[in-house]
Amino acid sequence: MKRMDKQNSVSKAIIDEKCPRCHHGNLFITSAYKLNGFYKMHRQCPVCNQTYEPEPGFYFGAMFVAYGLLVIMAMIIWLALYFLFHPGIEVYIIVISILNILLLPFIFRYSRVLFLFCFGGIKYNEKRAKGKI
Repeated sequence: MKRMDKQNSVSKAIIDEKCPRCHHGNLFITSAYKLNGFYKMHRQCPVCNQTYEPEPGFYFGAMFVAYGLLVIMAMIIWLALYFLFHPGIEVYIIVISILNILLLPFIFRYSRVLFLFCFGGIKYNEKRAKGKI
């Protein structure tokens, strides 16, 4: 039961873009909807002071996560269009390109969040989360 609670907590922290150590501090300074600052991250957690960049150039690897997310999205859109409408090739290109542009802030942010949670080496600390340290 305790393991399931931890998994739910990690999932919720990823979805809410929270700190991997305390699950309370925000990773990003502004909302994804604020287009002139959607990419700005805090240097460290405002709650537990965990640094968000374990090493210089750490987020270079997040580009590969973003690429994977974009490929999966393009495949799903292509399959949906193919089986529902059978459009011409230009429709595929236009729809996938427009969705890539519209979803850019979310893909960028979630690729960084997923990369930090998977490869950042930062583990959840229950004492930090409850403010006991």
